[in-house]
Amino acid sequence: MMDRARLAGWRKISAYMGRSVKTAQRWKAERGLPVYQDRVTGRVHSFRDEIDDWLRQQHGLEDEDEPQNGSNGDADETEVHVSSTGNAKRRRHWVVALILLLAVAFGVAISRLLTKPATLAPEKITARRLLWRATAEGRRFDTIETPTQAAQLALTTDNSRIIGVDNLDTSVWVIDLRTKAVEWIKPGTTVMSLAVAPDGKALYIGSGQDGLVKVELPSLKVAHTIPTGGAITDIAITPDSKQVFLAMMHKGIKKFDPSDNSISEFRRDPCPYFAEVSPSGKLLAVSDQCGGVEGREGHDVVEVLDIATRKSLHLFKGPPMVGGELKFSPDEEFLWLDAWDACRTPKYDHEGCPAVPAWIWQVFRLPVDRLVKTVVLPVDSARPPLFLSRSTVATFARSIAVYDAVRFSVREQTNEVFAGTSVISSDGRRVFAEAPHPELGPKLFVFEREPEECAAPETNLVHFLPFDGSPGDWMENASVGPEETAKFVPGVVGQAIELDGAEKLFFHSSAATPFSVIPSTLTMYVKPRGKGPMPLLDYPRRAKAPGWALRLDEDLRPVWQMEPINSTAVQVAATRSLEPGKWNHVAFVRDGDSFLEYVNGEPAGSIRAPGLNLRYNPQPIAFGHSPRLPGRFTGAIDEFAVWSRPFAAAEIKAEFAKRMSGACRP
Repeated sequence: MMDRARLAGWRKISAYMGRSVKTAQRWKAERGLPVYQDRVTGRVHSFRDEIDDWLRQQHGLEDEDEPQNGSNGDADETEVHVSSTGNAKRRRHWVVALILLLAVAFGVAISRLLTKPATLAPEKITARRLLWRATAEGRRFDTIETPTQAAQLALTTDNSRIIGVDNLDTSVWVIDLRTKAVEWIKPGTTVMSLAVAPDGKALYIGSGQDGLVKVELPSLKVAHTIPTGGAITDIAITPDSKQVFLAMMHKGIKKFDPSDNSISEFRRDPCPYFAEVSPSGKLLAVSDQCGGVEGREGHDVVEVLDIATRKSLHLFKGPPMVGGELKFSPDEEFLWLDAWDACRTPKYDHEGCPAVPAWIWQVFRLPVDRLVKTVVLPVDSARPPLFLSRSTVATFARSIAVYDAVRFSVREQTNEVFAGTSVISSDGRRVFAEAPHPELGPKLFVFEREPEECAAPETNLVHFLPFDGSPGDWMENASVGPEETAKFVPGVVGQAIELDGAEKLFFHSSAATPFSVIPSTLTMYVKPRGKGPMPLLDYPRRAKAPGWALRLDEDLRPVWQMEPINSTAVQVAATRSLEPGKWNHVAFVRDGDSFLEYVNGEPAGSIRAPGLNLRYNPQPIAFGHSPRLPGRFTGAIDEFAVWSRPFAAAEIKAEFAKRMSGACRP
């Protein structure tokens, strides 16, 4: 079985062959090296088996000399040392193929049962979300122009400057996010890895040939270039900035001490491609990409070591995982791995993979030392997970998806096309992602996440529809779907659902009635267009089941209509009208026998109705359409939320104020 691992970018292609980027590019132009370019992103990629076949067919490659370190040759033409000896380097592609064939014969060591998720205690549901700076209907991105497309990104610890490696991996640019001024760093070597020290004093650049470049911050002065004996594929730094770990493939893991600029060996075993230090600074996770410790091609190994003792604490092997980038969860209970194309390439052994080939994350739970979940990514693109919080993880690729990190379910997903590298600010508030289309020019998109104070109250939150175009508009497996011509538009938060009043147009949810638990609060934002009457929500009464409705009258005043079982309908007509063409906040509270209505944070009507039978009965709720109410709703609806407790008048007013006039106004 051939190794169909995908090599993304000139750095990985050249490193695999043990040559420089420029040599690989020259072989592509002169000798037909099998390298492909994406027409959309402009990125290049190749496959290991195709490169191995191509190398076997070439003659005279070993006679093509490249300038060595210390010569007068171009630094980019310096040989990339990824083998311990010259002979080993020349035989590398044969050895890889032989190991792979032997490994496949041994079969899979861990069964499918291992990939089943453990039963995890459910976490409190939160309505806090990432705010997109765009929707499919036209909200524009907040963008930052960059000198070149970025192969890698990093942020200074104070989030004042963003650092990018140019797409040729030969220089580094730095942009001041306040002034947008650009400065350049010329490391004198091909850049393969990049990391900022947590104390904000240094930027480390890993060479694609040999050496660690230490750059002083904030001056951007190159302070030292320390020989390492090979290429540095990844850099991981402890939170106190006192230990810097270098992943160096066949050279193992080396440690750099900033106090005396010394390099020492930390782990000799190959082949570490990525490394990650835990938030506490006590653990080092290593992702091996060529089998590693007792591993095998196509599966590889993830090892977690105690930094103080160098003792191996966890060793994950067998499940399909082509060693990609790793991320510890903030509480260090889980380790997430970008498994690249382990379950995407048909020729790999797919034991433990999803039935349909897909890009995946593998999630390991460290206390129980096992794989607990294979998370299928929504798009064909390998991207490392970004933790937005302890319970939220995101991927920025050809689509943006935000996952619940406890339930492993999708919370939000956009249909926009994205690509490129991304980085998150230290406060978790902003994500910078490379623009997807070369024709847009080199730039970064900026995404903002809601601060904690903007999140909806979480206590007793039982139903939430943000109308952001997510699969199911996440919340307790709510099934939500547009009918006819419904679409998404910019809303109060993210996107909103827009209805145009067409015949049979409605938006429905299979969620249960909001009044299944007494008392309760219901809130939503409404932007009406045109005149009433028109329905907003309809939950019609059925046999032995209560009903209710929310409609706008001729003057756009909200009217709550309750239809209990075996008793007369009761309604609360608001004394305030909604303003057409603008977002309005509408709230309804049931507190025992009292029913209260609010418009834009102010009381707008109330009634007492003792003994109403409004018991639970699950059935769809219609949005904007009702066969028994006049009119069709024309306008937009956003942030439909239900709580199983009554809100006080002050809470309703505060919720309105922070969204419509406070710090949370979009």
